[in-house]
Amino acid sequence: MKRFTQLTLLVLAGCTFGTAAISEAAPNNDPQARAMFEKRRLIESTSHKQRIRILQEADACINAAPDYRSFRDCERREQQARQDLRDQLRPEVEALRSQWQAFRVAHQRE
Repeated sequence: MKRFTQLTLLVLAGCTFGTAAISEAAPNNDPQARAMFEKRRLIESTSHKQRIRILQEADACINAAPDYRSFRDCERREQQARQDLRDQLRPEVEALRSQWQAFRVAHQRE
């Protein structure tokens, strides 16, 4: 039990430190940081909605599948749709990550 408590405290300390570091690097009143946050939130929201759509379509397909071959086709389509979504969003996420890193470097100097 003591080991679990120590581990929990270490994890919580790490989370707090990470949050503080982000807060210091990007104060909420910085318009550029705020814009990057809003962009990231939009990307995540789009991703969630699309993944829900993919799951709903896969569920309908699976429920309608009359045999194992049809079931496997549904699974393959779902897997391909998830991969397509990742491929579609990856350039936006990577561009935002690069922008965020440049922002952090510029603000560390200040």
